[in-house]
Amino acid sequence: MTEKPAGKTEPAGAEAETGVEAKVDVKVEAEAESETKADAKANAQAKTDAETTASSAKAAKPTKPAKPTKPTKPTKPTKPLSKNRAWAYVFIGGALEIVWASGFKYEAVPSVVVLISLLVSFDLIIRATKVLPVGTTYAVFAGIGTIGTVAVEAVFSGGSISPLKVLIVLLLLAFIIGLKLTSGKEGA
Repeated sequence: MTEKPAGKTEPAGAEAETGVEAKVDVKVEAEAESETKADAKANAQAKTDAETTASSAKAAKPTKPAKPTKPTKPTKPTKPLSKNRAWAYVFIGGALEIVWASGFKYEAVPSVVVLISLLVSFDLIIRATKVLPVGTTYAVFAGIGTIGTVAVEAVFSGGSISPLKVLIVLLLLAFIIGLKLTSGKEGA
């Protein structure tokens, strides 16, 4: 504040201005003090939060950084099995059925060969049935196995096969061929 000369009086408005300035100064000081208190409170809260985080981090086990994953190799799109290849699988599976079915009776066929031919024949049939009708596929597979097993039995038993048995086997063969020829037609 400015000093007042002796004997001079300031007008009432000047005192009022000085009083307003003093009030504003007090108000600014009060705001600054409250901001300082708020900052101190916020700093204390941040410190408490940091301590809590630090103590929980000590309690938790340290995690290992994730290993980078190897990029997966792109898989080749598999071609759908053609009908001709599926039929080839059925015929090969039928021939293998002759091997494993004969291996059950004759010790000349090693057990390993019986097991391998059994597994491979069923794998081929499973693959073929994804393209061909199941009933037809299995009938042809079983028919080939039956005809082949009868033939192997005739050879190993010294060739004794009756004409009636030959006729029935030929009839079965005709039915197998008929099933194969009609398998792709609708309504047949």
